[in-house]
Amino acid sequence: MTTVDNLFRVFARHVRCSKNEATHKQSQKDSQVNPRLCACKKMELDSSQKVGKLIVTCRAPFTARKTRAALRKAVFPARITRPGFRSLFVVEAEGEAIELAKQVYRACPQLMGHATAVLAEVDSKLDSIKEAAVKIGMERIGATESFSFRLFKRGEHNLAEDTPKIEYDIGGAINAALEMKTGKKPLVNLNDPDVTVNAEVLGPITFLGILRKDWQIAAQTEALQVMRPQPLVFVAPEPKHT
Repeated sequence: MTTVDNLFRVFARHVRCSKNEATHKQSQKDSQVNPRLCACKKMELDSSQKVGKLIVTCRAPFTARKTRAALRKAVFPARITRPGFRSLFVVEAEGEAIELAKQVYRACPQLMGHATAVLAEVDSKLDSIKEAAVKIGMERIGATESFSFRLFKRGEHNLAEDTPKIEYDIGGAINAALEMKTGKKPLVNLNDPDVTVNAEVLGPITFLGILRKDWQIAAQTEALQVMRPQPLVFVAPEPKHT
C-alpha cells in the first residue's frame, strides 16, 4: 500500500470521528433544550378540564415565526399547531376560549391578523354553518351592539357560492333572529362592528366563533400605557447650613 493510500485512510478516519463527535454533541444539546418548549410540543391537554380553542391568523406571512413565539408566551401551556394553511395557527389550552382570546390580543396585537374564539365546530355545509352562526349571534350579540358576519374559506370544501353571497345570506339570518329576539332592528356595521361572528372554513370542517372590538381596544390601551414615558421628577437639593 502506498504512502498516499495510507494518508487517505487516516484522513477518512479523522472525518468519521469528527462527524461522530458532532452528532454526539448535538444529541446532548437536544436533550438539554428548554423544557418549556418541550411541554408545548408534547403537552397532552387534560380531558377533565374545559379546553378553549382559537383560530389565529398572522398579520403577514413573514411574521409567522414571531407570532408563534408570542403565542407560546401568551398562553402557556398550550398546543399550537399549523393545520396546513399559510399564516394560520390553531391554539388549544385549558380555559374558556373568550379568555384565551383576550390574553392573545394583549400579548401580540401587532403580529396578528385576527383571533377567533371558537364556540362551535361543524361540517363545511351551508346549512350547518348558518345554524351555528345564528345560535352564536343570539347568545353573544347584545341588544345595543353592532355586528357583522365574516366567512374565511381555506382548503377543499363544498361551499361553491361566492363568499360575499354566503356572508349576506347568513348575516341576514342572524339579523332576523336578533330582531325577533329583541323586538328592535339590529345594528349592522360591516366596517367596525362591536361583535364579529367569524366562520373559519378549514377544508371539510368549519370553526365558528366571535371577535370583539373591545378586546382590540383594551390591547391597544395597554400597549400605549407601556410605551408612555414616565414623567421626570426633579428633587431640589437640600440647602447647606453654615
